Amino acid sequence: SFHFFLHSAIQNLTMSIDILPLTAVYSMMTGFAIVAYLAFQHGLPPSTHQPAESAKDYTPVFYVTVATIAMLYIFLFTQSTTVFSEFKKLKTAYKEKKMEKAPVLGNLKYGNDNFNILAADRATGNFMEQM
Repeated sequence: SFHFFLHSAIQNLTMSIDILPLTAVYSMMTGFAIVAYLAFQHGLPPSTHQPAESAKDYTPVFYVTVATIAMLYIFLFTQSTTVFSEFKKLKTAYKEKKMEKAPVLGNLKYGNDNFNILAADRATGNFMEQM
C-alpha cells in the first residue's frame, strides 16, 4: 500500500541535520546578491544632497533595508548551521569512542565551551547590535 511505501521511504531517507540551515544560508546569500545587483543597476537618485521629493528617491533605502534583513538571516542561519555541524562532529567522536559522554545539543547550543559556536553567536549578536 501507499502508506507502507511512504513509511519505508521516510525511514530510508537520511539527511544530515545541518543541511537545512545551510541551504537557508545559501538562499539568503543569493537573495543578498540579487538585491545588491539590482541596487547597482538602479543607481542613486540624481541628487542625494536634498530632501526626498518622490517615492523614487526612497529606492536606495529600500535596497539597504532588504539587504540588511538578508544579512541578518545569513548570520542567524549560519549560527544554526554551526551548532548542528559541531554537534555532528561530537556525535561522531562519541561513536568512535573518543569521548566518554554523549554530547547534548542543548548544552552545546547554550554553553560557551565551543569556539566555533561562540564565534557564530558573537558575530550574530554584534550584527544585531549594529542594526
